[in-house]
Amino acid sequence: MAGLLLAGLLAALDVAALAILIARPPLSEGHRGGLLPVVASSFAVVAVVTLVGVILAWRGSRPAAGTVMAARVARVAMWAAWGALVEIQPSALAGHAVLTALVVVLLVRGLSRSPV
Repeated sequence: MAGLLLAGLLAALDVAALAILIARPPLSEGHRGGLLPVVASSFAVVAVVTLVGVILAWRGSRPAAGTVMAARVARVAMWAAWGALVEIQPSALAGHAVLTALVVVLLVRGLSRSPV
């Protein structure tokens, strides 16, 4: 459950980040700042997949838990790829990679236990 909660929280934060960029256009001004809403939109798509996966996994779907893990890993890979176009702090990328690893470890541990 902890892995699903963490994945859901992180996905909700991605959606909130897009909402903030839309609500406050000055945040995306500057050199290549116009790409920030595009980047945030791509993360929001992965976030929606994650949130649906969290809901289905919460209800007992093991494949949905796998989807949540894959979506988190894909998000980190996307962030690294977007780093070629927008400035990304290495520490932020590392932090997200650590959180993703935590989600994956928690979900793998949960999936490895026998269903009750």
